[in-house]
Amino acid sequence: MLLSCTAGKRGIMKQKKTLQDLSLIDNFLFGAMMTDPDVGIPFSRKLIKLILGKEISDIQITPQKVFYGVDTDMHGARLDVYIEETVNPDGETEEMAQIIEDDSSIFDIEPEKNHDTISIEGLPKRVRFYHAKIDNAALPSGEDYRKLKKVYVIFITPFDPFGYNRMVYTIKNYCVEQPDMEYEDGAMTIFLYTKGKVGNYSEDLQKFLTYFEESTDENAVTEDLRELQSMVSQIKDNRKVGLSYMRAYEEKELLKRIYHNQGLEEGRRQNVISVIMQQMNRGKSTSQIADFLDMDVAEVQRVYDVGKKYAPDYDLDAIYKDLYS
Repeated sequence: MLLSCTAGKRGIMKQKKTLQDLSLIDNFLFGAMMTDPDVGIPFSRKLIKLILGKEISDIQITPQKVFYGVDTDMHGARLDVYIEETVNPDGETEEMAQIIEDDSSIFDIEPEKNHDTISIEGLPKRVRFYHAKIDNAALPSGEDYRKLKKVYVIFITPFDPFGYNRMVYTIKNYCVEQPDMEYEDGAMTIFLYTKGKVGNYSEDLQKFLTYFEESTDENAVTEDLRELQSMVSQIKDNRKVGLSYMRAYEEKELLKRIYHNQGLEEGRRQNVISVIMQQMNRGKSTSQIADFLDMDVAEVQRVYDVGKKYAPDYDLDAIYKDLYS
């Protein structure tokens, strides 16, 4: 049995986007902004200010932070951007440094364009998994649980994740029997829907979300957004970023051609299987891999379900035989 995915299933091939065409909702541009040594920190501070109204000073950024599974057959997580407030002890008393540390936070910001049914239905548990991974890595052995930092997981989507047309969905834990009881565990999830209309939120947030989805001069209508646009332009005009984008695009197209060419030998088809297994174990969702390889989500899931039976060695010959014999 062979996997198949034709142009008819996906429709007419989309025209290649140039780097100049990208917006912040696109993972490549968002990641490039965060990894840039000059732009990354001021860009992150501006995002958090616009989203949460929170001013942050000393931060550490880890783009594409990966939390590996405890074993090769356990699921990992790959966070788009992991931002951690840090304590700068210079000029601070020990008491003040402790206050800053206790009030510091971790921010995971995730632009998410995929909107297939499986991806949307899996979002709540995906968020739960992210929180668990972040907390697991944030508390050293022997530390008091009160030392856990606040964690904000923030998704920005051009689709409505829950169907209520809200601009903001804020998710926190609470007591079912006593909803008004204070229960602060430091975990918060925020879904920002760029086209949402329901909710009494600031005009600045609306403008920011419009700009995030379409990052153009025309949409940079406030001073904060003009500052963001200046940073975006700086990255788009960076020759190294342009070359990196070209390489990423060519690699993606090569993998698509390998997958779609039904006449390719077994070895190359095994390469596609290997890519799927690697990406899943790095925490990418089936919908992200499907979009990357131009495959159906169900087909990616089937390959992964078969492949994980052969963990931790992942014998490609055995996986291939199981899938295609």
